[in-house]
Amino acid sequence: MSEWESSQQQAEKNYIDSMLGVLTEELAVAATVQPETEVVSQVCTPETPDVVVSDNQYQIISVAGMKFALRVNDIVQILAAEQVTEQNQTFSLDGKQVKVLSLTDLLSLQADDVNYYLLLDDRQTAIACNSLVDINNIEPDNVCWKTEQSRHDWLAGTVRQQGIAILDIEVLQRCLS
Repeated sequence: MSEWESSQQQAEKNYIDSMLGVLTEELAVAATVQPETEVVSQVCTPETPDVVVSDNQYQIISVAGMKFALRVNDIVQILAAEQVTEQNQTFSLDGKQVKVLSLTDLLSLQADDVNYYLLLDDRQTAIACNSLVDINNIEPDNVCWKTEQSRHDWLAGTVRQQGIAILDIEVLQRCLS
């Protein structure tokens, strides 16, 4: 590994550790520089079996002006806020209670209006978000993955060039248990 690669990897590690402790000026700039476009994503469900999804495809969402990513394979359905009546961070879907994971609450961010709920593959958890930004193919080599020294268990890694935090869905689901 070259000296440049090592310093870049150290910078990305530092970035992961500091990314969501306090909203830094760097994150504020990244959140405002790249405009969000409202995209209703197509998710592979039993109704859309022809959609081919790879392990490297991530749904990019926006929460309080910050961008987060979760694997498309972890999402079974995207619901518009109008389809859901949320009470006490839960809602009912097909007769089952779904717990809502609010990243704004978890990370002490300023809350914005919830426009979408991403129903996860356990069908018991949904992540609330302000907007659906895009579906991106994120190569593992471009991610600074968390290490044992990382302070944020729920953070799987970051893509610094794009200002995206990749969520660890299993850890987030355990937070609700």
